[in-house]
Amino acid sequence: MDSPIPLLEALAGVLAREEAALTELLRQADATRDALIASDFAALESANRSMQSSTSELLRLGREREALLVSFGGPGATLNDALALASELGLSLLEVRRQRLAATASLLQQAQERNARLVLGAVRLRERWFNMLAGMISPTYGSAGRQNPAASRRFVSKTA
Repeated sequence: MDSPIPLLEALAGVLAREEAALTELLRQADATRDALIASDFAALESANRSMQSSTSELLRLGREREALLVSFGGPGATLNDALALASELGLSLLEVRRQRLAATASLLQQAQERNARLVLGAVRLRERWFNMLAGMISPTYGSAGRQNPAASRRFVSKTA
């Protein structure tokens, strides 16, 4: 049987490229945060396009990782199987790569949750301003001389 070391080293390389793609996604999440804060919709759109590209790269790398796992461990082989084999052979690089990948993924998750809170806060602020402005409009009266509360909530009167 051939040595599994070249396959394990190739797997470590894929994990390193996945980490680089996640790091790029993290950079783009920070750009998204800055665009959200500045209400820079062009920058937001650009960051979203870049994130889609990085996500496609991550999916491709995931398929490459799965193919490497199958090639040395057969169908159903997992990264934990590869880590156990690497440990038996005295190779620590794979574990280091996995830990770094997990840490970067955690940072990305935190950044995306922060961005989601920013978007939610912006929506709530917009609703609050809308409700406040809608309450400032003077009441509108109907033909019978009674106040029409539904019309008082509109910015533009349809009867004017």
